[in-house]
Amino acid sequence: MIIRALFSKIRIGMYRSSIARNYRSQLRKIEIVKNYVQNLDIGSAIFLDEFNQKLSKCSKSGGYKKYFGHWVWVNKRIIYFSNNQDKILNYGGVPNFISEAALVCAKNAEIFPNKFIDNYRQKYTFFITQNKSGVNDLDQAISFNIGGANSFQHFLQDCLPVIAMSKKFLDRNPKIPILLPQPNSSFKNRDYFLKKIGITNKIIESNKIKSLRVRELYFWNFYPFNAQYSLPPIFYKELRSIISDQNSNCRKRTVILFIRTEKTRNYRNLEELKKFLQNFANLNNLDFEIINTSTEEIASLEQKIKMALILIAIHGGSTFNAIFCPDACTTIEFIPIRNTNSNVNFFSYSGLKYLPIPSDFDFYDEFVDVSIPDLELALSKLKLN
Repeated sequence: MIIRALFSKIRIGMYRSSIARNYRSQLRKIEIVKNYVQNLDIGSAIFLDEFNQKLSKCSKSGGYKKYFGHWVWVNKRIIYFSNNQDKILNYGGVPNFISEAALVCAKNAEIFPNKFIDNYRQKYTFFITQNKSGVNDLDQAISFNIGGANSFQHFLQDCLPVIAMSKKFLDRNPKIPILLPQPNSSFKNRDYFLKKIGITNKIIESNKIKSLRVRELYFWNFYPFNAQYSLPPIFYKELRSIISDQNSNCRKRTVILFIRTEKTRNYRNLEELKKFLQNFANLNNLDFEIINTSTEEIASLEQKIKMALILIAIHGGSTFNAIFCPDACTTIEFIPIRNTNSNVNFFSYSGLKYLPIPSDFDFYDEFVDVSIPDLELALSKLKLN
């Protein structure tokens, strides 16, 4: 209690391990992925000099900082686009500090899938300890009980890349069941994405399971620790390589505008924006299409996105659907200067072209006026042929 109070006083989020201390030495590494790209050159992210002043104002509450040689989560305001003293890119307070990831096997394990719903700044919601009873509920299983995996955004951002990285293992072991939380009521497309990357293993939805005893339990262990939100870039690249349609020879000539009907971040000047983009498309011999991501069926959305040359969106989880974009497509995202969030890491690590427009609004604003002149400037920098 004293340690918790101290951490709270200095605004450092506590980290609690998902593996019992006396059990960690028994984990057997099955597959190891080294993260060689510490100083990652995010070549697919386009930062315009004209936006530098606004980008420097972008900030948010909460992110990782290094104290006494260790990375910890600090609950205070940080600059969103910055480099730390080690020159590790630190966008959004989530530096690329994972040095190694290993698919591990825990023998005779007991897993509590919902132990850390409050997360404690670690990736997983589960806690694992040794099963000494000699009785097992399952012979084998692999756990993807990652915090937020029951929602669309965090499933695509934090969970699906880990599943994609496990695909070869799952292909070799099609009878091993997968532990996943049940999707929430607004997330209806989880199985569509699993099918898209070729996952056929049985799913055990673990929301209401207190514990399971498993003879061989598999999961990814990250080093130096299972940090919330942080994944090596290769995990995103693997997802992109599996899910992208590399064989389509159609010319990508569509300008797509994502709109939304949600509680926050809806366009106030939508009609002005639509008129501008229609004119831009006409002048450049392009098609123009509007997609309401709050209502569009996922299969239809995917087919339309595959034809995109330019995708324009205001920040939100639906922008992760750009994973379906062709290589030639550039996604332009309006991001809030106050309580900043962006998808820069997801796009850049996946190899997708991405251009953020920092805009004068708050993440929690219900309606937003976006700058047409800023958008016009961004579009002028793109090569359309």
